[in-house]
Amino acid sequence: MVTISLFKSVLSRLSIPPSSRVCVGVSGGSDSIALTYLAKQVFGDGVLAVTVDHNLREGSDKEAIRAKEIVESLGVEHKLVTWDWSESVPEGRIQRVCRDRRLLNLFEICNDNNIDILMTGHHWNDQIETFLYRMARLSRIGGLAGLSHVTRFVNMPGIKVIKPLLDFKKDSLVELCKEKKLDWVEDPTNSSPIFWRNTIRLFLNDNPQLYQGLTELIKTCGNAKTKMLQEVRQAVNKGVKVDENYGYVKVHYDTFVNLPYSIALNLLYVILQFVRGEHLHLSTKKFDRVYREFKDDVLSKNISLGFCNIFQEKSTTRRLPYFCVARSRERSTFDTQPIKLGETVHWDNRFLLSLSKLPPDTPGAGSPKEGEEFFIIPWRERFNAELTKGVRKNRAFVLPPPIARQGLPVVVDKKDRIVLIPHFKVNDRSYGVTCTYQFKPSIDLYDWVDWTPLMIDNADDK
Repeated sequence: MVTISLFKSVLSRLSIPPSSRVCVGVSGGSDSIALTYLAKQVFGDGVLAVTVDHNLREGSDKEAIRAKEIVESLGVEHKLVTWDWSESVPEGRIQRVCRDRRLLNLFEICNDNNIDILMTGHHWNDQIETFLYRMARLSRIGGLAGLSHVTRFVNMPGIKVIKPLLDFKKDSLVELCKEKKLDWVEDPTNSSPIFWRNTIRLFLNDNPQLYQGLTELIKTCGNAKTKMLQEVRQAVNKGVKVDENYGYVKVHYDTFVNLPYSIALNLLYVILQFVRGEHLHLSTKKFDRVYREFKDDVLSKNISLGFCNIFQEKSTTRRLPYFCVARSRERSTFDTQPIKLGETVHWDNRFLLSLSKLPPDTPGAGSPKEGEEFFIIPWRERFNAELTKGVRKNRAFVLPPPIARQGLPVVVDKKDRIVLIPHFKVNDRSYGVTCTYQFKPSIDLYDWVDWTPLMIDNADDK
């Protein structure tokens, strides 16, 4: 049975002090109820439990309310989120859609309550199921290493997702609930064979002898993953350079093509996630195409991958020894973002922009309207004319490659007229505002080991 002392030892190993504020994701099952109980014993009133009702089947509302009652009976604050499917329910891969949307809900609640630790009730049985699921989908070593105790997501960098029960079997969590007379809710879909994971779970229930062998195999894959991560880090240090002003990356060509296949693919993945500033789900075959073109020295055109452009700078005299990766202009949820006077916003998870008044003695400075809202948008081709004017006035500019400009911010008014192009000191002073900027990516290129997903699996293309 899981004891409080064992739970505390796991938290100590994960460097989580008892004074922490934590959010616990509660489905109502025995694993999440056991986690809520254990968290209450360690963190006291510093626990906030959240249940998300997917609202996809009849009776889910009653189960969510019952989960709320159980949690509150433990003296734990609880929030219930119920989804509204006024739009159509997504077809196919419904479990992934629900997982991603559920995580977003949990992250938002963590932010609203100044909590930076989110705990989930994943246990060792989940680890085994994940291994078999990924193996069936031809995952590589990184995926076969299984779930991590600590992960972070690029689009929510301030929150750690902790799985403190990952070393414990489900039976021990059920035993804890029975010992402490804790009720829980059984989700009927957990036994439905229409989902891959449930099929795997039923198979394991019929073949319990597999657990020990699979446990050793997962550990072996974990060791291989650790070695791979070390090699990727060495490649980053050796052959990757970041342009801290314009936010794009240069990769030494020979370093990349001489890497082993798996290391090269993972290096490219890490770079794409860094440049994009968002969580990535891409299939191995897309990475493979890029790798083969480099390996065969046939990269004749720019490649778009993961909302980034991969390209080689042009030189009139020689082939340059590196290729570049820059943010593309493809639409994303971060493309247009409002900003008001006195505000600082983190645009596209990459640039911090601060809007302030121009000094009153600035020639041609207007008076900004109280509460006037401006908008940060990505670079567009029509801005090239303004860029030319800016370069004429500031001849010391070292311009980025034209493709790298696509990921740069431009401030416009509500009628889409240019107000500021911060990187090139273009400023329509009649608005009376100025803007400072700083390249501040959500993820540090040299500190990514526990970010997820680290490895390339055969995920659906996006």
